[in-house]
Amino acid sequence: MFYRFILWLMRIFFLLYFRFWVEGRENIPRTGGAVIAANHASYLDPPAVGIAMPRKLNFMAKEELFRIPFLGYMIKGLGAFPVRRATGDRAALNRALQLLADGQLMGIFPQGRRASNRELALRGGAVFLASKAQVPLIPVAVLGSDRAWGMGRKFPLPKRVRVVIGKPIRVPPFEANRRQEQMAQANALLSDALRELLQQDKG
Repeated sequence: MFYRFILWLMRIFFLLYFRFWVEGRENIPRTGGAVIAANHASYLDPPAVGIAMPRKLNFMAKEELFRIPFLGYMIKGLGAFPVRRATGDRAALNRALQLLADGQLMGIFPQGRRASNRELALRGGAVFLASKAQVPLIPVAVLGSDRAWGMGRKFPLPKRVRVVIGKPIRVPPFEANRRQEQMAQANALLSDALRELLQQDKG
């Protein structure tokens, strides 16, 4: 009930204030687990991706976000749980794998931090989860959030925000002796897919 209320509240806010629009919902499987991998240029990205999904989205977000008034409350209500960056947070990883095994959607921002949409240096978390759980990896681009609430801005502007959901990517199980090579290959596929989606941003 709380999740649905927060989802409804955020959808209304985004529709009215950001003229929110979603494309590609048909690329999300109706059942079963999937890893949702999105770019991250703004504080708006976690709630934007959450409300864009046709099913409940659980996602890892850096623990610092939960300390931001209102935003932390909203993303927690939308299914987020904190992850400690650069620590190999085993508890967060195990929770994510369990959610995927239970057939749920798991969101992650593979850049690991807010960064320009031109800077798509991806960490290995998204492709690792998709490979380990053997679920689809789905690229998602958030467009316009950087203009609405970019880095260095204290309050969001009423700029249009769109979410474009790409085609699923299948990531094979990583072989022990080729793990780094295969992870790099999968990350390259994900990066290319995100760049292609981000090119739809006309400003």
